[in-house]
Amino acid sequence: MPVTSLLTLIEDMEGTPTLVSPGSGNAGSTNTDIFIEGSQSIGRRVDNASQKGLGCQVSAIDLSGTGVHVVGWQWVTQWEAVSFNFIRLGDGSNNDDHFIPDAVKPPLGGFVPIWVDVSRTPEAGGSANSTAITDFVFISNVANVGGAAQNYIVDAFHYGTSGYLFTGATGTFTDFTTYEDLNREGVIIPVASVLFVQARLEIGTAAVATVFSSLSVSLVFPNSSLVSSTFMGITVNIQNASTDVRFSFCSFASGSPVNSLANPDLTVVGTSGVFDASNSIFNGLREVNLNSACTMQNCTFINMRNGIVGGGADLRGSSFSKFRAIGGTTSFLIWDVATDPDGLLDNTSFQDDGVTAHAIEFGLNSPTSLTLRGIDFNLYDPLNGQNDSTFNIKRTSGTVTINLVQCTGIFSYTTAGATVEIINNPVDIQITCVDATGSPVSGARVLLETAGAGPYPYQGPVTLLTQSSGTATATHSSHNLATNDYVVISGANEAGYNGVYQITVTGANSYTYSVDAGTASPATGTIIATYAPISAVTGGTGIVNTSKAFSSDQDVIGVARKGTSAPRYKTAPISGAISSVSGLSQTAVMISDE
Repeated sequence: MPVTSLLTLIEDMEGTPTLVSPGSGNAGSTNTDIFIEGSQSIGRRVDNASQKGLGCQVSAIDLSGTGVHVVGWQWVTQWEAVSFNFIRLGDGSNNDDHFIPDAVKPPLGGFVPIWVDVSRTPEAGGSANSTAITDFVFISNVANVGGAAQNYIVDAFHYGTSGYLFTGATGTFTDFTTYEDLNREGVIIPVASVLFVQARLEIGTAAVATVFSSLSVSLVFPNSSLVSSTFMGITVNIQNASTDVRFSFCSFASGSPVNSLANPDLTVVGTSGVFDASNSIFNGLREVNLNSACTMQNCTFINMRNGIVGGGADLRGSSFSKFRAIGGTTSFLIWDVATDPDGLLDNTSFQDDGVTAHAIEFGLNSPTSLTLRGIDFNLYDPLNGQNDSTFNIKRTSGTVTINLVQCTGIFSYTTAGATVEIINNPVDIQITCVDATGSPVSGARVLLETAGAGPYPYQGPVTLLTQSSGTATATHSSHNLATNDYVVISGANEAGYNGVYQITVTGANSYTYSVDAGTASPATGTIIATYAPISAVTGGTGIVNTSKAFSSDQDVIGVARKGTSAPRYKTAPISGAISSVSGLSQTAVMISDE
């Protein structure tokens, strides 16, 4: 059997268990007529009784470890007559009583697995020594009911920090239910076509190659105040390179997506194998932790308690809505890896449903240049710097450029200090330098600048140009430039100001660039500035390129030079127009000057 239990047996009620029978009357006995695990349980008659119950006593067990939970089976023939119910964990002297919510009572009767986090604060008691628990007991108030037979049944108790583990080949969720049918440990309960998962399911290990695939399966993780918030969920381990886990058109949901006290999670560990859960629904999960080995195309993420850790996963076509933002994170999707999301978040949608939160958080490890394609950002605050602006930039310095290609909705941001440049629908600008044979020319200096009116400066007037400590400050009205753009400054009588410079924007009408600290200030002359889309040197491919949004077409001219080192070439002219729709791609043919 490829499924193994991660639980440890406390008492299976077989043989002659030591009974604990709180309350007056019949002390109870073993029962071979009503049982769920093995072939025997324990039972007693509980009728018209207050705080009467049944359980077992065993040798002291250390349950003090992190995340340890206990599960036991309880049956009451007349569940509707139960008005008060709790599970008691005791050390022989002190008891911890954990009150069981009415919601666990099955409408059709039968056994119910009751799970409880040993470390939670009990509603009564609180002094039991968790390193030496001996008593495991259910206690209830039961109204007056007819009959004389045993109606209060208790079966096996187990403990552990997780539920079941699957390893091996050709697995499905049916393997988990088959194991449950055979062993009855209370981890997964099938009801009609829905699997009610009471604990954590784990799939795969680093040591064992695992193949697991399920189609159109619905899993629900019941709402429970008795288990820890991190106890339920699914862990997929793909550290083994041969592991392949796929969920297709499946549904994973909290039993109460909006109000649940213990939402499940989905956690993927390792990047060597494959995990694909495309076309699935995730409703009310506490968190989802993904990485670059994950494919989650066309998924629905709704009522998430915490942000989804994207980790470089392929989330194309997925939708994100009704983020609850109550688990400590303030963004629906957290992207904190050195991977451009271009091609990974395409055609997704994000909607702010009235919660103060962002759509995407770009962390300290994310690239400084990002491209988002075809994404709809709906109902976010249009103002920058708000708690519900679209993007949350965590970098504290430098410039983060977000290129939006065919995106719709609201594009606002908040930043921890970095300069943010949002470019809506950028176009590609590329110059390819080749020799007469068509071979690429490496080491060519390419300068491309505007040559006429358009969205960016062409011989724009610089009304004031000063220098302090090697920083030149230009006053240039409505320049429409961005930090790291290049400009060609000319016309200053002081030659130190003239040239091609990469700028830092300080305002809508000003920017700075570096000059020699000895340059006279202020500059004199008729000074003008022209935007240079490209100022770069070709590499081995002979190509230099950039991207930028153009609201209208704009003419450009330029040159490609290589005359200081062999092989040398004559200067090649460049001219054309950058289209606001298609950009510019030109080839400069350079003639040998050897």
